[in-house]
Amino acid sequence: PDIFTAIEKTKKGIGNEKQLTDSIKNLTEEGAEVWGLVLENNEKRYDIGNPTNYAMAYIELCLKDDKIKSDLKPYLKELAKNI
Repeated sequence: PDIFTAIEKTKKGIGNEKQLTDSIKNLTEEGAEVWGLVLENNEKRYDIGNPTNYAMAYIELCLKDDKIKSDLKPYLKELAKNI
């Protein structure tokens, strides 16, 4: 939960946005314990910092779920015809 306070204190950076990485850096500089996760070569990192990227990540992950994919895929194919 300390990250939320750190984000509030973080100044805007690239793209005039507050960067999570800057907030994490600030926490580590204050001596806080910060945990991270190393992605394997076959794993993908999703940047969901804006609505478009969030939507694309959500759709992609939904298509990896067999239960959701069976209903979503025909819908997306039909939707794509109108693009």
